[in-house]
Amino acid sequence: MSSQEYIKKLEALERLVENQAKVIAHQAKIIAALEARLNENSGNSHRPPSSDGPKARAERRKARPKRKPSKRKQGAQPGHKGKNRRLIATEDVDHIHALVPSNCHHCQAKLQGVDAEPQRHQITDIPPIKPVITEYQLHKLTCPDCGAQTRAKLPQSVTWSHFGPNVSALAVTLRADSRLSITRVQALLKTVFGFSLSRGAISAIDARASELLAPVHEELQREVAKADVVHMDETTWYHKGKRHMLWLALSKLAAYMKLEPSRSQQAAQKVIGEDYQGVLVTDRYCAYHWVDAKRRQMCWAHLIRDFDGMGLQKGQVGYCGQMLAEQARRLLKGWAQARDGTRSWDEYLVWSQKQRPFFEGVLMGVRREGKETKWGGMASEMLRHFESLWTFLEVKGVEPTNNAAERALRHPVVARKLSFGSQSERGLRFIERILSLRETLRLQLKCFFSYLQALFRAQPTPLLTTS
Repeated sequence: MSSQEYIKKLEALERLVENQAKVIAHQAKIIAALEARLNENSGNSHRPPSSDGPKARAERRKARPKRKPSKRKQGAQPGHKGKNRRLIATEDVDHIHALVPSNCHHCQAKLQGVDAEPQRHQITDIPPIKPVITEYQLHKLTCPDCGAQTRAKLPQSVTWSHFGPNVSALAVTLRADSRLSITRVQALLKTVFGFSLSRGAISAIDARASELLAPVHEELQREVAKADVVHMDETTWYHKGKRHMLWLALSKLAAYMKLEPSRSQQAAQKVIGEDYQGVLVTDRYCAYHWVDAKRRQMCWAHLIRDFDGMGLQKGQVGYCGQMLAEQARRLLKGWAQARDGTRSWDEYLVWSQKQRPFFEGVLMGVRREGKETKWGGMASEMLRHFESLWTFLEVKGVEPTNNAAERALRHPVVARKLSFGSQSERGLRFIERILSLRETLRLQLKCFFSYLQALFRAQPTPLLTTS
């Protein structure tokens, strides 16, 4: 072999080794990303708890603080003051049976008189349920003078619906509050109340409720758009098998939900309004980046999950993630103490302001050490929107987490998992309107069923009042 051939062969081998090194480096990144995904769970990422496998659930159980086994037996302890059902006042009881003994149980002598303070025992039951059917006979009479025929009209309080306000309110309550399917609503009404509603009839009741709630839904949107603080979040909904997003804007008194086909910035602006002037509490999602940093609060609960995921990495990035998670938990714990009055707000404010340079410095370290990884990108994004992490310290009434919105979306999430989503535009409008009403009434501690009864009677009570 000549020297030139030998040199060419060496050069070819060098290129081969170089290419293989690139392939190995690329595969190492893929392996690291897959390992990171395997370690993800609802505690260190934004995955829902339902996606956790047996291993993650077992680790969660192990992480719970262990309590020493109690030596006491199960159940009520000796000396425990028992609790009994409180008796209803006698004047509010429907039926009273006075049971007076006639003979002495010992000697059988005749007894006379009554006990001034008899022992009281009450039984609460439901009377046999039978639907009340009212028939309106609209007579048509002929005028003796001109021959014109005139038919009587229904009273103003009666509609042409075949079902009264109580039946309609019950059907919608079972659908929207109890999350029952139309088939299950049919079965329950037949079993308990003894009458049948067709699937079309239940769907028509839903449509009527949606139509009556249209102005209420618009009022809720106006209410959240002018609120000083609004929590926003979104979750998946399906329409004809296609993915939609159920957006939520939540104020202290109102909840507005809107179904949109996308998870875009334009959709978010459509829900809350492009010119919203209050403070928006959200997660890190980029659809909210249009909001000015000083009018946005990023959720620290979401950040802690991100930091926990970062803490699982090897090397300096993992160490930084652990420090960030630990200090973020202290930040939230201190805020809760200040909120509950067990810690001075002024003292907490001074302490928390000192944490800003710590978080900024550590995030800069993650950005430097983890460049070209998702953690470096995450740190860069947090630094770009760093002011949005601290709005809760500057504006009174702003919470550091978006837990309120997540709680409000829990009911729609369960409803989504129990259903096949919506199949028509009418169904979409019903879902967003009825869920908005339900959550608003929950915030105001008002009865959902009672409000629907009044709604179907065309006498809805004012929704946006504190009374």
